[in-house]
Amino acid sequence: MTIDNKPSGSAGSLSARVIRSELGDAMSTAKLHLHTSIESTNTYLLQSSEKSVVEICAAEMQTQGRGRRGKEWFTPMHGVTFSMKLTVPVPLMQIGGGSLVCGVALCDTFHKIGVARAAVKWPNDILVGDAKLAGILVEIAAHSEYSTTLVVGIGINYRAGPEQQKIDRQIIDLHRLYEGNPPDRSQLIGKICKRVHADLSEALPLMPSFIDNWSKYDALAGQSVTVVQGSPGSASADSVTGCAAGIDERGYLLVETDQGPRSFSSAEVTIKKLAS
Repeated sequence: MTIDNKPSGSAGSLSARVIRSELGDAMSTAKLHLHTSIESTNTYLLQSSEKSVVEICAAEMQTQGRGRRGKEWFTPMHGVTFSMKLTVPVPLMQIGGGSLVCGVALCDTFHKIGVARAAVKWPNDILVGDAKLAGILVEIAAHSEYSTTLVVGIGINYRAGPEQQKIDRQIIDLHRLYEGNPPDRSQLIGKICKRVHADLSEALPLMPSFIDNWSKYDALAGQSVTVVQGSPGSASADSVTGCAAGIDERGYLLVETDQGPRSFSSAEVTIKKLAS
Protein backbone atom coordinates (compact mmCIF):
# COMPACT_ATOMS: atom_id res chain seq x y z
CA MET A 1 0.00 0.00 0.00
CA THR A 2 1.18 3.51 -0.79
CA ILE A 3 0.72 6.08 1.97
CA ASP A 4 1.20 9.81 1.39
CA ASN A 5 1.26 12.34 4.24
CA LYS A 6 1.24 9.49 6.73
CA PRO A 7 0.96 10.64 10.39
CA SER A 8 3.73 9.82 12.82
CA GLY A 9 2.07 6.57 13.86
CA SER A 10 3.68 4.14 16.27
CA ALA A 11 7.11 4.86 17.69
CA GLY A 12 9.87 3.94 15.31
CA SER A 13 7.74 3.75 12.14
CA LEU A 14 8.56 5.80 9.07
CA SER A 15 6.82 9.15 9.07
CA ALA A 16 5.88 11.09 5.93
CA ARG A 17 5.48 14.22 8.06
CA VAL A 18 9.06 14.01 9.34
CA ILE A 19 10.50 13.16 5.93
CA ARG A 20 8.72 16.16 4.39
CA SER A 21 9.93 18.47 7.14
CA GLU A 22 13.52 17.58 6.18
CA LEU A 23 12.92 17.89 2.42
CA GLY A 24 12.08 21.58 2.72
CA ASP A 25 10.34 23.95 0.32
CA ALA A 26 12.45 23.07 -2.73
CA MET A 27 11.00 19.54 -2.70
CA SER A 28 7.53 20.36 -1.36
CA THR A 29 5.83 18.85 -4.44
CA ALA A 30 7.64 15.51 -4.20
CA LYS A 31 5.37 12.46 -4.26
CA LEU A 32 6.09 10.22 -1.29
CA HIS A 33 5.35 6.48 -1.16
CA LEU A 34 5.80 4.62 2.15
CA HIS A 35 5.49 0.84 2.32
CA THR A 36 5.59 -1.69 5.12
CA SER A 37 7.15 -4.26 2.78
CA ILE A 38 8.14 -4.08 -0.88
CA GLU A 39 10.18 -6.16 -3.30
CA SER A 40 12.41 -3.27 -4.39
CA THR A 41 12.05 0.48 -4.00
CA ASN A 42 14.04 1.01 -7.20
CA THR A 43 11.83 -1.34 -9.19
CA TYR A 44 8.72 0.37 -7.81
CA LEU A 45 9.85 3.78 -9.09
CA LEU A 46 11.13 2.44 -12.40
CA GLN A 47 7.62 1.07 -13.01
CA SER A 48 5.80 4.16 -11.71
CA SER A 49 3.76 6.20 -14.19
CA GLU A 50 3.50 9.24 -11.90
CA LYS A 51 4.28 12.58 -13.56
CA SER A 52 5.63 14.23 -10.41
CA VAL A 53 8.89 16.12 -10.71
CA VAL A 54 10.32 14.01 -7.86
CA GLU A 55 9.17 10.73 -6.33
CA ILE A 56 10.50 9.07 -3.19
CA CYS A 57 9.77 5.49 -2.18
CA ALA A 58 10.79 4.18 1.24
CA ALA A 59 10.07 0.84 2.86
CA GLU A 60 10.23 -0.71 6.31
CA MET A 61 11.45 -3.92 4.67
CA GLN A 62 12.69 -4.84 1.18
CA THR A 63 12.43 -8.47 0.08
CA GLN A 64 14.17 -8.44 -3.32
CA GLY A 65 16.57 -5.53 -3.05
CA ARG A 66 19.22 -5.16 -5.72
CA GLY A 67 22.73 -3.83 -5.61
CA ARG A 68 25.25 -3.13 -8.32
CA ARG A 69 25.93 -5.94 -10.83
CA GLY A 70 22.78 -7.79 -9.74
CA LYS A 71 23.89 -8.42 -6.17
CA GLU A 72 21.28 -8.79 -3.45
CA TRP A 73 20.77 -6.08 -0.86
CA PHE A 74 19.41 -7.44 2.43
CA THR A 75 17.00 -5.16 4.30
CA PRO A 76 15.55 -6.42 7.59
CA MET A 77 12.38 -4.94 9.11
CA HIS A 78 12.80 -1.31 10.22
CA GLY A 79 15.77 -0.78 7.94
CA VAL A 80 16.68 2.30 5.90
CA THR A 81 15.94 1.55 2.26
CA PHE A 82 14.66 4.20 -0.12
CA SER A 83 14.80 5.38 -3.72
CA MET A 84 14.29 8.73 -5.40
CA LYS A 85 13.20 9.38 -8.98
CA LEU A 86 14.21 12.71 -10.46
CA THR A 87 14.99 14.32 -13.80
CA VAL A 88 18.23 16.21 -14.34
CA PRO A 89 18.88 18.59 -17.28
CA VAL A 90 21.73 16.49 -18.62
CA PRO A 91 21.71 14.15 -21.68
CA LEU A 92 22.38 10.47 -21.14
CA MET A 93 25.94 10.65 -22.52
CA GLN A 94 26.90 13.09 -19.73
CA ILE A 95 25.26 11.26 -16.85
CA GLY A 96 28.34 9.21 -15.92
CA GLY A 97 29.49 9.85 -12.39
CA GLY A 98 25.98 10.04 -10.95
CA SER A 99 26.68 7.39 -8.32
CA LEU A 100 29.86 9.27 -7.34
CA VAL A 101 27.88 12.46 -6.77
CA CYS A 102 25.45 10.49 -4.59
CA GLY A 103 28.34 8.95 -2.67
CA VAL A 104 29.81 12.33 -1.80
CA ALA A 105 26.33 13.60 -0.80
CA LEU A 106 25.93 10.63 1.56
CA CYS A 107 29.37 11.13 3.08
CA ASP A 108 28.71 14.83 3.61
CA THR A 109 25.44 13.96 5.36
CA PHE A 110 27.01 11.24 7.50
CA HIS A 111 29.85 13.53 8.57
CA LYS A 112 27.36 16.21 9.59
CA ILE A 113 25.50 13.77 11.85
CA GLY A 114 28.66 12.45 13.48
CA VAL A 115 29.85 9.52 11.34
CA ALA A 116 33.23 11.16 10.83
CA ARG A 117 34.98 8.19 9.18
CA ALA A 118 32.46 7.65 6.37
CA ALA A 119 34.22 7.38 3.00
CA VAL A 120 33.34 6.29 -0.57
CA LYS A 121 34.77 3.11 -2.04
CA TRP A 122 34.52 3.75 -5.78
CA PRO A 123 32.02 3.71 -7.30
CA ASN A 124 29.08 3.25 -4.94
CA ASP A 125 29.86 1.86 -1.47
CA ILE A 126 30.01 3.88 1.74
CA LEU A 127 32.55 2.50 4.19
CA VAL A 128 33.53 3.12 7.78
CA GLY A 129 37.04 1.74 7.99
CA ASP A 130 36.88 -1.49 5.98
CA ALA A 131 33.22 -2.17 6.80
CA LYS A 132 30.32 -1.35 4.48
CA LEU A 133 27.70 1.02 5.89
CA ALA A 134 25.65 1.85 2.78
CA GLY A 135 25.29 1.21 -0.94
CA ILE A 136 23.99 3.14 -3.93
CA LEU A 137 22.32 1.92 -7.13
CA VAL A 138 21.63 4.46 -9.90
CA GLU A 139 19.44 3.33 -12.80
CA ILE A 140 18.11 5.11 -15.90
CA ALA A 141 14.32 5.40 -16.05
CA ALA A 142 14.04 7.54 -19.22
CA HIS A 143 16.01 10.02 -21.28
CA SER A 144 15.62 12.57 -24.03
CA GLU A 145 17.96 14.76 -26.01
CA TYR A 146 18.30 17.24 -23.17
CA SER A 147 17.45 15.41 -19.93
CA THR A 148 17.72 12.11 -18.07
CA THR A 149 15.39 10.61 -15.47
CA LEU A 150 17.27 8.70 -12.79
CA VAL A 151 16.21 6.36 -10.03
CA VAL A 152 18.68 6.53 -7.15
CA GLY A 153 18.42 3.66 -4.69
CA ILE A 154 20.12 3.89 -1.29
CA GLY A 155 20.38 1.19 1.33
CA ILE A 156 21.86 1.92 4.75
CA ASN A 157 22.70 -0.72 7.34
CA TYR A 158 20.62 0.58 10.24
CA ARG A 159 20.45 -2.44 12.53
CA ALA A 160 21.83 -5.67 11.12
CA GLY A 161 19.42 -8.60 11.11
CA PRO A 162 20.22 -12.35 10.99
CA GLU A 163 20.06 -12.42 7.17
CA GLN A 164 22.76 -9.76 6.95
CA GLN A 165 25.14 -11.96 8.88
CA LYS A 166 25.27 -14.20 5.79
CA ILE A 167 26.93 -11.48 3.72
CA ASP A 168 30.47 -12.45 2.73
CA ARG A 169 32.01 -9.11 3.63
CA GLN A 170 32.43 -6.97 6.72
CA ILE A 171 29.51 -4.66 7.45
CA ILE A 172 28.70 -2.06 10.09
CA ASP A 173 25.38 -0.45 11.04
CA LEU A 174 24.25 2.84 12.53
CA HIS A 175 22.90 1.12 15.64
CA ARG A 176 26.43 0.02 16.46
CA LEU A 177 28.07 3.30 15.47
CA TYR A 178 25.69 5.24 17.73
CA GLU A 179 25.96 2.72 20.58
CA GLY A 180 22.29 1.78 20.44
CA ASN A 181 20.88 5.27 19.84
CA PRO A 182 20.97 5.82 16.04
CA PRO A 183 19.43 8.86 14.29
CA ASP A 184 15.74 8.85 13.40
CA ARG A 185 15.22 6.97 10.13
CA SER A 186 12.68 9.41 8.69
CA GLN A 187 14.91 12.40 9.39
CA LEU A 188 17.85 10.59 7.80
CA ILE A 189 15.89 9.73 4.64
CA GLY A 190 14.70 13.33 4.28
CA LYS A 191 18.16 14.82 4.83
CA ILE A 192 19.80 12.50 2.30
CA CYS A 193 17.11 12.94 -0.37
CA LYS A 194 17.36 16.73 -0.07
CA ARG A 195 21.15 16.66 -0.42
CA VAL A 196 21.23 14.11 -3.27
CA HIS A 197 18.55 16.02 -5.18
CA ALA A 198 20.47 19.29 -4.88
CA ASP A 199 23.83 17.78 -5.79
CA LEU A 200 22.61 15.79 -8.81
CA SER A 201 20.82 18.89 -10.10
CA GLU A 202 24.02 20.95 -9.89
CA ALA A 203 27.03 18.63 -10.26
CA LEU A 204 26.33 16.84 -13.56
CA PRO A 205 28.15 16.66 -15.86
CA LEU A 206 31.06 16.33 -13.44
CA MET A 207 32.91 19.57 -12.83
CA PRO A 208 36.61 19.89 -11.89
CA SER A 209 35.56 21.11 -8.45
CA PHE A 210 33.79 17.80 -7.84
CA ILE A 211 37.07 15.90 -8.08
CA ASP A 212 38.33 17.94 -5.13
CA ASN A 213 35.20 17.04 -3.14
CA TRP A 214 35.61 13.39 -4.09
CA SER A 215 39.21 13.32 -2.88
CA LYS A 216 38.08 14.23 0.65
CA TYR A 217 36.13 10.99 0.92
CA ASP A 218 38.06 8.64 -1.40
CA ALA A 219 38.47 5.37 0.52
CA LEU A 220 40.80 3.91 -2.12
CA ALA A 221 43.24 6.81 -2.55
CA GLY A 222 46.80 5.53 -2.37
CA GLN A 223 45.65 1.95 -1.72
CA SER A 224 46.94 -1.09 -3.57
CA VAL A 225 43.97 -2.49 -5.44
CA THR A 226 43.03 -5.25 -7.85
CA VAL A 227 40.66 -4.23 -10.64
CA VAL A 228 38.75 -7.15 -12.16
CA GLN A 229 37.25 -6.64 -15.59
CA GLY A 230 34.45 -9.06 -16.46
CA SER A 231 32.81 -11.48 -14.02
CA PRO A 232 35.16 -12.38 -11.14
CA GLY A 233 36.18 -16.03 -11.37
CA SER A 234 35.23 -16.44 -15.02
CA ALA A 235 37.73 -17.49 -17.68
CA SER A 236 37.33 -14.13 -19.42
CA ALA A 237 38.01 -12.04 -16.29
CA ASP A 238 41.05 -9.77 -16.54
CA SER A 239 42.78 -8.56 -13.37
CA VAL A 240 44.92 -5.45 -13.10
CA THR A 241 46.90 -4.57 -9.98
CA GLY A 242 48.13 -1.13 -9.06
CA CYS A 243 47.71 1.91 -6.85
CA ALA A 244 44.39 3.77 -6.83
CA ALA A 245 44.95 7.39 -7.87
CA GLY A 246 41.54 9.07 -7.70
CA ILE A 247 39.13 9.71 -10.58
CA ASP A 248 39.22 11.57 -13.88
CA GLU A 249 36.73 14.10 -15.27
CA ARG A 250 34.42 11.28 -16.43
CA GLY A 251 34.31 9.67 -12.99
CA TYR A 252 36.50 6.76 -14.11
CA LEU A 253 38.81 5.18 -11.55
CA LEU A 254 42.50 5.93 -12.14
CA VAL A 255 45.05 3.24 -11.31
CA GLU A 256 48.82 3.51 -11.56
CA THR A 257 50.22 0.17 -12.73
CA ASP A 258 53.69 -1.12 -13.60
CA GLN A 259 52.73 -0.67 -17.25
CA GLY A 260 51.54 2.93 -16.73
CA PRO A 261 48.28 4.66 -15.76
CA ARG A 262 44.96 2.96 -16.51
CA SER A 263 41.36 4.16 -16.20
CA PHE A 264 38.24 2.08 -15.59
CA SER A 265 34.52 2.82 -15.86
CA SER A 266 32.06 1.64 -13.22
CA ALA A 267 30.32 -0.67 -15.69
CA GLU A 268 33.45 -2.76 -16.22
CA VAL A 269 35.07 -3.40 -12.90
CA THR A 270 34.96 -4.59 -9.33
CA ILE A 271 37.50 -3.44 -6.80
CA LYS A 272 39.23 -5.40 -4.07
CA LYS A 273 41.76 -4.04 -1.65
CA LEU A 274 44.86 -6.21 -1.46
CA ALA A 275 45.71 -7.68 1.92
CA SER A 276 48.46 -5.70 3.56
